[in-house]
Amino acid sequence: MKGKATAEAAAKEAKEVGARGAQALEEVNADRNNLNKVVEDFKAEVQNRVTILEEVTAGASEAKARVREVVEARDSLCTSLYQLKVDRDWMHNHDIGHIVGTILDALENAATVNELKERAREA
Repeated sequence: MKGKATAEAAAKEAKEVGARGAQALEEVNADRNNLNKVVEDFKAEVQNRVTILEEVTAGASEAKARVREVVEARDSLCTSLYQLKVDRDWMHNHDIGHIVGTILDALENAATVNELKERAREA
């Protein structure tokens, strides 16, 4: 009887240990499921941030291209402005009136200029 009682007590204790083990296993599985959910949430967040980063990088590349175009346009305008200044200085230094006089006094224009003068006198 004593052995039977000891065996029953051992069996009862084993059942309790088994029940506690099963409960611990369930808790561990629940924790694992929660961790898996957290990991999936982190993966989704990382993917969202990667997408945002790609969009920002694309926007930065477009902005760099636009800046390059603007710089080229500015350089072109600066070159044109410099050429206009050079032309203005040349005209100032070479007296535009002298150039006009030279054109008017050219042989191929002389007859036309004389005719215009005559008409002006008559008028």
